[in-house]
Amino acid sequence: MNICVNSLYRLSTPQFQNLYSEEVSDEGLALLIREVENGDQNCIDLLCNLALRNDDLGHKVEKILFDLFSGKKTWITRYRQKNQSGLPYVISNRQ
Repeated sequence: MNICVNSLYRLSTPQFQNLYSEEVSDEGLALLIREVENGDQNCIDLLCNLALRNDDLGHKVEKILFDLFSGKKTWITRYRQKNQSGLPYVISNRQ
C-alpha cells in the first residue's frame, strides 16, 4: 500500500525526507506545528519522534511540545474538546 506523505503530514516528500537529515527547514517545522495546533494526530506523532533527536532540533521540538501540552498555548482546550480520550493516550505512550 502506497501512502502519500503529503496527505498524512501536509508536507512535501522532500520536506518529509529532510526531517531526518541534519538540517530541517523552518518552513517544514512551522507547517508541522500549525497542523499540531489544529489537532492533527499524525503530526503530533511525528513531532514526538523529532523530539527524540539528540541535537538542537530535538530540544527545540521538545520545548514546543511541552508548551503545547502544558497549556501555554491555547490550542490544547480545542484539542481536548475534539479528542477527549486521545490526549491521555498520547501522553502515556510518550513517557
